[in-house]
Amino acid sequence: MNRPSKFIKPEELLRVYFTIIINESNSLRILYFVKNGAQVFATMDNIQGRRAHLVNLKNNTPTFDADGDGNKVYKFVLSKSVVGQIIKLKSSNIKT
Repeated sequence: MNRPSKFIKPEELLRVYFTIIINESNSLRILYFVKNGAQVFATMDNIQGRRAHLVNLKNNTPTFDADGDGNKVYKFVLSKSVVGQIIKLKSSNIKT
């Protein structure tokens, strides 16, 4: 018998998005996930443009390095209930 897993797969993020408000700069960012072929990408849109990177998902924690240099890293700790398979945000952190 297959038991549902509490571990989130990249494909399950396709129905998830994050709205991020940066108070210091009065800016808004939207992070969402799209599939391109067999790969899932995290895409961030903001007033300056769009950035996309392959999904980096470890231990139910997707991270997004906005510029690819380690200076602006968004981290989201997620959980998934076995019953109903609902993905919830447990915590978030932005390293700048």
